Amino acid sequence: MPSLKRYRVTRPNHGPKHLWITAAALWALFIFVGDNSLLGTSQILALIDSTSAVLAFVIGFAAIARYACKGDSTTLLLGAGFVAAGLLECAHVLDGGQWLFDPEQPAMASNDALWRSSQIFLALLMLAIAFTEYRHKIAGSMVHLQARFVVPVIIVAASGVHFGTSLGIDWIGYQPATGWPDVITVFLGLGFGMALLVMLSSGSWQHNSLAYEITVAMMVLFVSPVFFATSSIAMFDAPHIITHALSLAAHACVLGGLLIELIHMAHSYKDEIELRRMAQQQLLRSTERMTRIFNYSSDAILIVNPNHDRIVDANDTAMSLLGYSMRELMENPASVIYPDATDALNKLYRDTEESGSSNSRSLYCSKKDGAITPIEISTSVVDIDNETCILCMIRDIGAQKETEAAQSRLIDLIDSNPDFIATFDMEGEILFMNRAGRISLGFDADEDLSIYTIKELFPSEETSRLLDEAIPMAFVQNSWEGEGITATMDKGIRTVTQQLVYHKSADGRSYYSITMRDIHERKLGEAHLISAKEAAARHRPGSQATRVRRHHQ
Repeated sequence: MPSLKRYRVTRPNHGPKHLWITAAALWALFIFVGDNSLLGTSQILALIDSTSAVLAFVIGFAAIARYACKGDSTTLLLGAGFVAAGLLECAHVLDGGQWLFDPEQPAMASNDALWRSSQIFLALLMLAIAFTEYRHKIAGSMVHLQARFVVPVIIVAASGVHFGTSLGIDWIGYQPATGWPDVITVFLGLGFGMALLVMLSSGSWQHNSLAYEITVAMMVLFVSPVFFATSSIAMFDAPHIITHALSLAAHACVLGGLLIELIHMAHSYKDEIELRRMAQQQLLRSTERMTRIFNYSSDAILIVNPNHDRIVDANDTAMSLLGYSMRELMENPASVIYPDATDALNKLYRDTEESGSSNSRSLYCSKKDGAITPIEISTSVVDIDNETCILCMIRDIGAQKETEAAQSRLIDLIDSNPDFIATFDMEGEILFMNRAGRISLGFDADEDLSIYTIKELFPSEETSRLLDEAIPMAFVQNSWEGEGITATMDKGIRTVTQQLVYHKSADGRSYYSITMRDIHERKLGEAHLISAKEAAARHRPGSQATRVRRHHQ
């Protein structure tokens, strides 16, 4: 019986979007808590920063490991981006490491420049991903490609403003007169977050895994520029309540979009679980049907691994035919069943592997009790547990061979009979004629007689008698006997006895057989005998003829 472990339900491949959605939500949450000074002490914030760095490393290396298994270039690029983000987060923590020891010492502003510069790196990374995925569409769909690049370009522009501002403040010493670059970035972030919220809630990207990945990555990219923009705004004496309100609004858009996406993901998992359950039920029903077909087949079925010369599976008919149990079949080499046909069997396996299947061939197999049985075997290639195996359909043709032998003996008997024997169908077309009939009518031994009819085998007057009298009587009474004449090639017209029999085959077809025995010589002998008797009677003394003759004299 086929094992259920051979059949697997494969989970649909949605790409790494679920991984990135979950990871991005956690990462955004950690960054949100870590950058919002209202939510804890500096020690807690430093701990959260460290945790977000560890999380970024875990996500990045997990993605790289997934690439090693799946070969997904998108996953590799995203993994590299998260690893880089983790390194920058570590630099942020170490550069402001005095937080762990001196809560009053603020972090150095150069960390902000490093962290902002990471946004450019990740944004460019998203551009590379989009280009990698859509490079084959550049020539034919530039508008579509440009639409895909709108979001990354916005993020690059916003991050560039912060990067330039940070460089001016920390490295060049330039202090902008106003905080408008930061304000612009904040509102760009707010608009982008709300746009993501609308897109995700409408489900317009529900069936595009690449768009999912880019969307979630853009959410993560969006978070940090807004954080640092709000911090810069605070430097210009903006009210803290407005600063944090903007920051919270930005976070609400991003995290709200992530929450909606996670809800969508939960629904998709629910649908996937239901589909998986239905697929498993269908698989079980299909397996049951295939098992019944496999076991109840009138032909013996063996599944053979030719590389190891082992029987992988067998149905009940095969076990009954060969006399082995399933355990015995699987423990013994497959060649033990064909002890005298190993070379022919190996050639059959090679031909099957090359062409995928083979025509039926006649071989002999050995049963457990040593009896040799003629079989007809046809093969095809199947894949079982990731190995190439041969499916052998075996039919016991022992009874068929005996029937064929009996038919052959009967044909030899009929063919060697000196009487004329032939069969013809209801239209009079010749179906068979034995050797004696062919010789008498001048036909070759291998000549096709299907082009002849019964009318062409007899003289016209004899044909009329057969058609009008003999055949109707045989049809009604199943047989008819009489005498007639036939024309032979070497002896001319001959007198024959005729026996006509009506037959009906197993498939319902009707036909006649006619047997004729040449009695021409016997008839001539009988005629001579009668003539001689009559002559002797005329010359016998005391006979009436003698008395009449003497009276006249």
